[in-house]
Amino acid sequence: MKAVDPNATLAEIRIMLAFLKEPDLTEDEICMTVLDLTDRIEGLDHWLTIGGFLPVAWAGPRLHVAPMTTLN
Repeated sequence: MKAVDPNATLAEIRIMLAFLKEPDLTEDEICMTVLDLTDRIEGLDHWLTIGGFLPVAWAGPRLHVAPMTTLN
């Protein structure tokens, strides 16, 4: 997986989310945007999982969050 710029990635995610709220999108526009959005989210998740730094917009006091458990 390529290196992630978490600041740029978060900005791209926010742009895509705003785009998906636009009226009259075609099915192709929605599908392509959702695929791109999924790639960005997966990349950011991987970056954070391996210990990468948070995007500046998310910086601040960090709270300890217990790891997620799997549901049975």
